[in-house]
Amino acid sequence: MSNEELPTAQRVETTVPVQATVVSATPLSHSSPPENYLTIWSLSRTVKVFSFLDIFFAFLNALYYNSYYFISAIGGFIGYYSAKKYNRQAAMCYFTWNFIHLIFNITIFVYVCYTQQYDGWYYFVSVVNILCLFWITKIIKHYSDELRNISEDERLELSNRKPYIRHVVYW
Repeated sequence: MSNEELPTAQRVETTVPVQATVVSATPLSHSSPPENYLTIWSLSRTVKVFSFLDIFFAFLNALYYNSYYFISAIGGFIGYYSAKKYNRQAAMCYFTWNFIHLIFNITIFVYVCYTQQYDGWYYFVSVVNILCLFWITKIIKHYSDELRNISEDERLELSNRKPYIRHVVYW
């Protein structure tokens, strides 16, 4: 077969109407969440950490000292639940639990100071423990106050929406 015998393509002039749909292109707005959402998210993560530590130390104390320390793990579970579900009543319950724990530790410290039963190391550890409990109680109170300022719809949106910025508040 030679080149002259090969079929050649012929140009065909046809027009086919195309139905086009016009879609307006609007840019996706990745708006950042409100500032109080970010504060509540970060405080929630902080409360989760502290409640986990409460649970952990309660189980350690129950294993090594007395099985009644399992009861103190209840406060940690309530705190974790409040931070997970953004539940204000549970946050206030956890605050009350920590406040009672703080008052109890201060009372024991004053009693030990009055009776002078221990050495200086015990006093140092007790003061550091009381300061840490005061600090944790203050953060939990701040968290419950922030939960008071949002509505039920905002609380549901918080639990369904994933946080954009993850940072932990430790003040």
